[in-house]
Amino acid sequence: MIKIPKISILTIFGLSLVFTTPARSEMVHVANSSSGEFSSFIDTNSITSNGRFVEASVTRQNTIPINGVSSSTSRQRANCSYRSMNSMEYASYDSRGKLLFSELKPLGWFAVLPGSVAEAEYNFLCRSRT
Repeated sequence: MIKIPKISILTIFGLSLVFTTPARSEMVHVANSSSGEFSSFIDTNSITSNGRFVEASVTRQNTIPINGVSSSTSRQRANCSYRSMNSMEYASYDSRGKLLFSELKPLGWFAVLPGSVAEAEYNFLCRSRT
């Protein structure tokens, strides 16, 4: 006869939490604006790559709220072959994390300007593509 150890329901529940917890975001500081108005961060766990395109969640934290906006998060797509980027989705938040505005449609492609925060984001994303 095989002896099976007793395992409590709480032990099984606790183990299930360990193995089903989603990955935490890993925010990496990428750049500050030259004016010091905001800092840009990329969630490295959100990076996906599909050929010449790389996408990630990008958060910009304002040093001082601008029109009530303390931070914004967008899904950015970089075209690593044509040095351009596109905002796929966008959301802005107040200092308490309350959603102020969101846009779910792409905002259009724009050229990456040398020395800009967008260039730092672009370089980070295109270097990370697999």
